[in-house]
Amino acid sequence: MQACSTTLCVLLLLIMFVSAIPHVDYNRWVVQEDWKYTDLSSAIEAIPYAMWFYLGVEELPLASEETIEPAKNVPRGLLMCISTLTVLSFGTAVFSSLISPGAAAMADVSAPLVTSFQTLYGTGATTTFFKWMTVIALCSSPNSYVFFMGQLLFAIARDGYYPKFLAYEHPRRGTPVGAVLFGTISCVLIAVILHYAIGDDDLGSVLINLTLLGALISYIFQLLSFVYLRYRQPNRPRPYRSPFGLAGAFVGLLLCGISIFAILYTSVTDTIFLASIVVTVLVFVAGSMYFFRVVLPKIQNNTLGSPVTTKDMNENLLSARSQVLISTGA
Repeated sequence: MQACSTTLCVLLLLIMFVSAIPHVDYNRWVVQEDWKYTDLSSAIEAIPYAMWFYLGVEELPLASEETIEPAKNVPRGLLMCISTLTVLSFGTAVFSSLISPGAAAMADVSAPLVTSFQTLYGTGATTTFFKWMTVIALCSSPNSYVFFMGQLLFAIARDGYYPKFLAYEHPRRGTPVGAVLFGTISCVLIAVILHYAIGDDDLGSVLINLTLLGALISYIFQLLSFVYLRYRQPNRPRPYRSPFGLAGAFVGLLLCGISIFAILYTSVTDTIFLASIVVTVLVFVAGSMYFFRVVLPKIQNNTLGSPVTTKDMNENLLSARSQVLISTGA
């Protein structure tokens, strides 16, 4: 099901790209729309939405335990995902902007792909067919996020850092039931609270900034871990080495810093976006308090409850699942 919906999603985008080529009008939708770079502030505010194209690709290594020959196939999958996302993101941005009704109008529609099909095929049966196919294709996104959310929470809980109920698996199917339920309920609660706190007009944008901020902080820690391992353990066996090396890690850190600055800048220029900062801070404060009050004493007393001892964990650095994550970047 997941493979089918993902394939359908890619096919629909490719159909839109090819169909849009005869309708591209740079003069009408760029020159006459007076698209000139005049405002650095607007460019900075747009950075988080550009990042939204690529959010989530870093979670692919969490599927290592379900992957055949993960040391070989996970890096391949990552490269394919990055390549696919790059092509599709640029294609979507370019073709959606250069056909009717143009980028300015696209900014106000709730379904840009459907609007593009309406431009290309009218409002008849063909567009209706593509509309329903788009609904089916969109299932690939929430399914992926829920799957990886469960895998991540389960892996951390299994190593003893989160409460044990998050490591509960379905006895027959092996689904991380505790992690999926807890993560889903938490996300829904945050969305509902923000709905009543700030309303619906900016809710989507605030949630995007909230998600990106948490992801960027995670990226920074991963990149710092990569740099640390390269310097402290340069001869450590690695099934896969990053083609970008330390230079790529430092560039990644720079980009993360720029993106976080963009989110903070947006929050300063429009106070409604401060909600994303507040929620992020509260989550990290709660997590830090839990770590220092509950987890750290267990580590110090060697009672963490991990499948391996604290000493072995320090020597091995990470569990098998997390090791694949690092190896794909290191």
